Amino acid sequence: MRSLFLIYFLVFIAFGVPIATTLPFTLKALNATEFQYSLTEVAESVGFAIRSLVLIRYMGRLREGEWLTIDFLGITLASMLYAASGTVAWVIVFELLLGCANPPSVVARRLIRQRESPRQMRGRVASAFLLWSWVCCWRVWMDVRLLQRSARLSCLG
Repeated sequence: MRSLFLIYFLVFIAFGVPIATTLPFTLKALNATEFQYSLTEVAESVGFAIRSLVLIRYMGRLREGEWLTIDFLGITLASMLYAASGTVAWVIVFELLLGCANPPSVVARRLIRQRESPRQMRGRVASAFLLWSWVCCWRVWMDVRLLQRSARLSCLG
């Protein structure tokens, strides 16, 4: 369980930065409208739902660690393609792929937590992991805000 907490510290940091910078990237770098940004968010949700339905059928074929590995590689690849895209249409496609890549890690992470923690400790472990994820996300959001402010100040100076 400790290794899951340590690994997910890095995962939440690494994958939290693209999530925190999606809105500024879409609006400023791609000159998209708010409607186009909302389409990218909808595409991610649709991808998440589609992959979740596929997982219902195929989840038992691989072990949890294999699902995590495939998922992390998929999220990394989709994030890199997303960052390299130059049009809103491609961003929507890559957000769909990003949404498709996410569900296996959610399911695998919960299965690992349930299997590795005793029955009487499951609620506490789940709460600790949820708190850990929010602390990591908060940290990423604060770092991104500081980077945005320093970039704004360096442009003025």
